[in-house]
Amino acid sequence: ENHHKYYHQATIAHNSLLIYDSSKYSYWGSGKYYTGGQRTLSDAGLSTWLTDSYKTGEVNGVSYGYADEEKTDPTYAYIAGDIAYAYDSSTVDEVTRRMLAIFDTDNPDVPMFFFVFDNITADNASFKKTFLLHTKTEPSILGNTVTTVTGGGKLVLQNVIGNNVTIEGIGGSGNNYVVQGSQLAPNNGRNDGYWGRVEISPATGNKNDQLLNVMYVCDEGDEPNLVASAIEASGIKGAQIGNTAAIFVVNKTRQTSAFSFTSTGTETLNYYISGVAAGEWTVSVGGTTLTATATEEGGFLSFSAPAGTVTISPRG
Repeated sequence: ENHHKYYHQATIAHNSLLIYDSSKYSYWGSGKYYTGGQRTLSDAGLSTWLTDSYKTGEVNGVSYGYADEEKTDPTYAYIAGDIAYAYDSSTVDEVTRRMLAIFDTDNPDVPMFFFVFDNITADNASFKKTFLLHTKTEPSILGNTVTTVTGGGKLVLQNVIGNNVTIEGIGGSGNNYVVQGSQLAPNNGRNDGYWGRVEISPATGNKNDQLLNVMYVCDEGDEPNLVASAIEASGIKGAQIGNTAAIFVVNKTRQTSAFSFTSTGTETLNYYISGVAAGEWTVSVGGTTLTATATEEGGFLSFSAPAGTVTISPRG
C-alpha cells in the first residue's frame, strides 16, 4: 500500500534528512511520491544488499563522559556518522551528521541539551535540503524556535545555523501522513496518534549547507527561556546555550592545525569540540592555558574554561 511504501518505510517518516531532486522519479515508477529520501532495499537491489559492500553509513566518531569513576553519572554522549552512502550518488556528494547530548547543564529544570549538526553537499545547488522533526502534538513555531509538549514534557528546538531557513509544520487531522500534498493514510485505518512533522529547510542556491539545530527538554510548565547563539569562525560552526559551548569542525576530515573561535559571557563554560585529530591539544583563552586530549575513536575534546576567544593548537 502507498502508506507503507511511500511514508512508513521512507525517510520522510523519520527524524532524518531529505535532499530533493525535482527531476527524479520514485523507483516504484509513478514518481508521484518521491521526496528525496534515502535509498531503500529496492533501490540497491537484493544482490547488492547481500554483499559485504552494501552499507548506508559509517560511524566516524564516538565519545562519552561521566562525572564519576563508576560511570553511573553521564555528562555527555557524542556520535558522528557519514550517511552519504544512504542516498543516491547522483543526489549528494557529502552528508555527515553529528549528534551531541549534554547532561551536565548546571540547570535543575533542564536535564539535557541536544545538538544536531548536519553538513550536506548536494550534487546540484537547486536540490532542496530538509531537516525533519516528528512531533506527537501540534508544535508552536515562532521565528527560529519550535516548541512541542507531550506527556508533561516539553522539547524546544532552535535553529541556530541554516542559511535563511524556512520552518514549516505539516500535520493535524487528515494531514499527518502527507507526502507531496497527498495524505497517505494506512489502508487498515490505524493511526499512530502523531500530529505530524516539522520541516526545516535552508534556501536553495547553495550546493553546500550546514544546519545546526539546538534542543533542550524541560517540564511542560517550566519556562527556562534559554536562547542558543551561533559560534562561527573559519571552518568552524557551533552554538552556545546555558553553560555549554558545542563546536563542530565542518570538514569531515579531522582538523590537524590550530584554530580559534569566540564564545561570549563572563562565566566558565563547558566546551565540547568535535572533528579534531587524535592527540594532545593546547587550549588558550583569557590568560588560561590547559591541555585536552582527543582519542582516535572520538576525535573529540571536552574541557572547562572561561568564555572569550579560544585558540586550540596541536601539541608537539
